[in-house]
Amino acid sequence: MKESVYEVHNFKNEKLPFIFHSDTVLKNKRLYYNWHKNAEILFVTKGEGKGLLGEEEIYIKEGDICIVNSNIVHSVSSSLGITYECLIPDISFCRENGINIENLQLDNLIRDEKCAELYRQLISEYKSEKFMIAGVRSAVLNLILYIVRNYSQEKKGPDLKTRRKTEKNISFAIDFMNRNFREKLTVEEIAKQSGMSKYYFLREFKKVTGITVITFLNILRCNHAERLISKGEAVWLAARKCGYENNSYFSKVFKKYTGKTPTEYIKSKEKDRNNGIWQ
Repeated sequence: MKESVYEVHNFKNEKLPFIFHSDTVLKNKRLYYNWHKNAEILFVTKGEGKGLLGEEEIYIKEGDICIVNSNIVHSVSSSLGITYECLIPDISFCRENGINIENLQLDNLIRDEKCAELYRQLISEYKSEKFMIAGVRSAVLNLILYIVRNYSQEKKGPDLKTRRKTEKNISFAIDFMNRNFREKLTVEEIAKQSGMSKYYFLREFKKVTGITVITFLNILRCNHAERLISKGEAVWLAARKCGYENNSYFSKVFKKYTGKTPTEYIKSKEKDRNNGIWQ
């Protein structure tokens, strides 16, 4: 379990600058919220659930493609269980193929059989033993090309250079929150780390991540609190260690971001352990 919601992507094979894997969210479970620089393309292979993208909830089911745009804080939850493939292509791969994905806003939900078939082809290429690298690179490019041609729009607002500077400044504030979320923090303190004025920072933060600063801080704190409680920490002590002094307020916030009160979460964990389920 992660205390930070930020993911750093390390691509071990420079010829395959992609992260590709399967994920399963069990019944009545939710993955940790996270965010990263590269866009993420999910393909649901079984079940149904919700893609939580910023403050937007998207219902996804078998055959759907869900896209998480750059820097958007996100998670996946399910009441019935869901399995999906996850592709995260490095921005550099898109650039070297003439696709400036940083200037594009991709649709969050795609229901298109041709697009789904392109994703299945990618899955097949990863399993191939002959010319796997060439096959995967071709399949990823075909998938991305189809998406940007049919399901993208040019981003409005500042130019790329200005957006990158804004994102870098916001990353300073996020790093500050990652290091200090256990303490009492004010919006003014957080904004100061970005070098922006308070109200400009608040507006730009939500544009970049899809959520407010307060929501981000609560997600960060609840991720850590969930980790502590799962290890047997007393609820009140977990709350204090995550910057919450009021138990009632902590319980309310915890339920908002995990779907359960701390007490319900503990009972759920005990039930999972009794049934031999770990997640």
